[in-house]
Amino acid sequence: MEVKKLTDKQELEALRKRFVKANRMRKRVMVAKDVIKQLDAKKFIATSGIYFSFDYAYRQTRYDYLPKNIIPQITEDLSDVINDKQCMVCAIGAAFCSAVRLKDKVTVGDVGSPSTLYGVAINDNNMIDYLSNIFSRDEMRMFERIFERSYYHMDEYEFGCIVSDQNDNTVLRLIMENIVANRGEFRYDILPVRDEKTGKLVTPGYKG
Repeated sequence: MEVKKLTDKQELEALRKRFVKANRMRKRVMVAKDVIKQLDAKKFIATSGIYFSFDYAYRQTRYDYLPKNIIPQITEDLSDVINDKQCMVCAIGAAFCSAVRLKDKVTVGDVGSPSTLYGVAINDNNMIDYLSNIFSRDEMRMFERIFERSYYHMDEYEFGCIVSDQNDNTVLRLIMENIVANRGEFRYDILPVRDEKTGKLVTPGYKG
C-alpha cells in the first residue's frame, strides 16, 4: 500500500497540533528542529547584527508609518508572512520565527511596534516577550551572545570561543542542535567537537 507523502502545509498543520499539546521542553526541541529545517531550506538566513528582517519595502508600502494605537488592529497572520518570505534572523529571531510558524494565530498586531522607517517593526523586546513562555530570558540572551560572537559571559565563554571563526549559519545550527540533543536545554558546557573525517564542527549526541 502506497503511503501518501504529506504536503508542506499538511506537515505544518500536524506539527501545530503537536506543539499546542507539548510541554515547555518539548516545545523548545520543536522550535530548534524547525529552525534547522528552515536553514536547510534557505528560508532562514542567519545574519549577525539583525534580529529579524524581511522585505523592508513590503512593510513600508503596506503599512507606512502607523501610530501605536493602530498597530494592534493589524490582523495579518505573521506566520503567513514568515512562510512566504526569506527571513534574515539572529538566534532569538530564528527561534521567534519558528515558534510563530508552529503556534500560528499570531498577527502582526500582536507583536508589532511602530517604526519610523518601516511602519511596523518586530523588535527584540517583542520577540523575547513572546518566547519567554518557551525559553528563559537568560537562556535566550546566552545563545544570542554566542551567535553574535561578542561579550561572552564566563558560562558560555568556551562554547563561544570554539564557534567564533564559524559563519553565521553554522553557529546558529550548532546552537539549535545543542538544544535538540539535550532535550530542550541549551547546554553551553557540552561543546561542539571537530569531526575527524570532515573537519567540521558537530554537536555531541545530535542525530539529524
